Amino acid sequence: MSKERELPLLPLRGILVFPYMVIHLDVGRERSMAAIEQAMMDERLIVLSAQKETEIDSPNPDDIHTIGTLAEIKQLLKLPGGTMRILVEGKNRGKILEFITDEPYFKVRVEEAEEGVQEITPE
Repeated sequence: MSKERELPLLPLRGILVFPYMVIHLDVGRERSMAAIEQAMMDERLIVLSAQKETEIDSPNPDDIHTIGTLAEIKQLLKLPGGTMRILVEGKNRGKILEFITDEPYFKVRVEEAEEGVQEITPE
């Protein structure tokens, strides 16, 4: 049975993260860093979803794909220059059902996919 959660969202440019994948991500946008900080205060979970156009610096909800990956932040490093590097592990696929807020970071209601193979169709 799938379950819904409310989690911070990190829009990705030029990269996709899949379940069971472990990867470092460099983050520099204010809204993205705020989402990471909130995730670290909660369950260390964040939704990773690709932007439709990588050139957009400040995406709107319409600029972000509705299918993404729920990921756990395993490590956070604050780098010189005010940026961050995080180590994330993809946990499960998810479908964004609603954008709840977009300031100071994107917070979304996401439906977590059931374990095993299944289809998630975008709207």
